[in-house]
Amino acid sequence: MPITISFQRTAIDRVEAQIDAQLAASFEPAALMVDQPLFSQRPVPADPRAYGQRLFAALGGDTFRTALARLPRAPHMDSLIAIQTADAELASIPWEYLHDGADFLILNYLLVREVPDAPLPSPPAPDLPWRLVVMGSDPLVQEVRDPKTGLFTGYAPLPRLKVVQELDLLRDDLLRQTPPAPIRWQRIAPTRQALIDDLDPREPILFHYTGHGDVENGAPVLCFDDGTGCMDPRPVNDLAADLRGLVYLAFLNACRTADSREPGANLALALVQHGIPVVLGTQYQVLDEAAAHVARAFYRWLAAGQHPAQALYRARLQLRNQFRSEPREWAVPALYLAQNYAWQVQRPVLHEPLRPLEPPAPRTEALSAPDPVAGRFVGRNRELLDSIWRASLSTNNGRS
Repeated sequence: MPITISFQRTAIDRVEAQIDAQLAASFEPAALMVDQPLFSQRPVPADPRAYGQRLFAALGGDTFRTALARLPRAPHMDSLIAIQTADAELASIPWEYLHDGADFLILNYLLVREVPDAPLPSPPAPDLPWRLVVMGSDPLVQEVRDPKTGLFTGYAPLPRLKVVQELDLLRDDLLRQTPPAPIRWQRIAPTRQALIDDLDPREPILFHYTGHGDVENGAPVLCFDDGTGCMDPRPVNDLAADLRGLVYLAFLNACRTADSREPGANLALALVQHGIPVVLGTQYQVLDEAAAHVARAFYRWLAAGQHPAQALYRARLQLRNQFRSEPREWAVPALYLAQNYAWQVQRPVLHEPLRPLEPPAPRTEALSAPDPVAGRFVGRNRELLDSIWRASLSTNNGRS
């Protein structure tokens, strides 16, 4: 049977860990915030194995080991270990590094974060396919403001992401599945308005976001495009209002969407508390070369009828295989589930793939080809940056 690990504060700086409602250990959360593998301040990052053994001891050591001995191994659903808490500080501890002295638990068990008292949606109709609504946000610039006055001073370019390539690979992978995946692909524009206009309530939605995530003033944000190439950070309340009642799973393939450095800045936890029952986020930065592979593995197994925890287990194995010498990376994804939410595995059996829904291609008939004699071709990114910068100068005229 699955294990539930819950917590009870006995003092401001002291917490009791309970395994299936039985006291297992007592620990200081602040001690586990020091030397995390992802955020170590030392020149050489903390050893994730040693850190994971500290976590294991905090949850009871031999008592915890005895409870684990009753579990089957992943991907069996009874191998589930649920870390149950809505406490921001306790949720910010990267429990995915738990290590029993022989191996990381995430490589042998299904480990999830369970959020108590979260609202639960009505189950989707089992005869409908999932609709995978994907959004790739890769804005060119972000606003820059004076740190003292908060006044707008201009724009700064952003590092480019491989969001188009990632989403194309994901789409093609779903279309190649045999038997056909019970998932209808839909790509939408990377704007907040697209979430308002383009989410279709006729089919239960899986929402996939790839792009930039961040923390602003201690609060988590997801970074959309404002439609002109400028970053448009949106707080969790805005995002939850758009997704609630429509989305059953959100995959946030962006940096710091399940932040383990700044308690209270956990977007995945906040979305579950706002009514999205399953959210997959990341505790730190997402490596561009890993993002597409993890997403493809996750959806491949989800489409095959696996629970999200089983699909994430398979994606972790992909991550371990890709970064064999970097165990720090294996624990970056974190899966949050609403307590008592039963994932509905059953979907219709299809005989042919569902037609993907893509935005219309841009019309390019009126564009002139570059003159090869005139010199090298200048990309659209530079033109957009120049036009945005000119607009900022015009806007700032007389407002300094």
